[in-house]
Amino acid sequence: MEAEIIILLLLTGSFAGFLAGLLGIGGGLVVVPIVLWVANFQELPAEHVQHIAVGTSFGVMIFTTLASMITQQKQKAIDWTITKFMVGGSVLGTILGSIVASYISGKNLQILFVIFCYIVAFKVFIKKEDSKKNKPDIKPLKMSSFGGFVGFISSILGIGGGVLNVPFLIHNNITIEKAVGISSAISFFIGTFGFIGYTYSGWNIEGLPPYSFGYCNIPIAVCLAVTSIIFAPIGVKTSHKLPKKVLQTSFSILMMVVATKILMNYF
Repeated sequence: MEAEIIILLLLTGSFAGFLAGLLGIGGGLVVVPIVLWVANFQELPAEHVQHIAVGTSFGVMIFTTLASMITQQKQKAIDWTITKFMVGGSVLGTILGSIVASYISGKNLQILFVIFCYIVAFKVFIKKEDSKKNKPDIKPLKMSSFGGFVGFISSILGIGGGVLNVPFLIHNNITIEKAVGISSAISFFIGTFGFIGYTYSGWNIEGLPPYSFGYCNIPIAVCLAVTSIIFAPIGVKTSHKLPKKVLQTSFSILMMVVATKILMNYF
């Protein structure tokens, strides 16, 4: 692997880790496009490119979200009762999604990812902070069902689900601090089982790059994870200091830029 690509991956890992800690996401929104670019640069088979990007993203996510989760726990920002309700559904959805994804073409996955980014970016941008302080609505069946939906979508797109989980939790009267902490914990489990699913799905696939573990490319994953685990705790600490509206606006702009870049590459 060229030195320039290694440096790019290290910098990307830093940014992805910081965002993961800052917003309670898995970092896949940043990692997937970069892995796509590296895979295309190395002229890997087009039918495998998106699956490699997603599988590698999950491999990185395990370490990124673990670092975030540990730091969030130190901040006492994780409600494990709510997390427990959502994790069960998330794990099942993630496993199902990883199986379904193996039957979807790489191009279709890219378009699905782009549409997803634009929709969520718009929702995040227009969202207004609710000043009401109502009692949290944490019905187990509702939490578990939504967790399953998020796990399924996350597994197909290679994300940790934070962009869905955080707004959902806030809508159910969970504070933003708790929502980000809970999302970090859920993203760890989504990343772990997503990695297992994509490893299994890609185990006997021919034409994958050297040193691949299923659809996860180990050299790329290591370069990204090394810096992401350093910057994730920094992102967690920063999230308690910056105005939430600034974070929302920055996040929505990032998603639109990423989606536009992938869409330009598609055509």
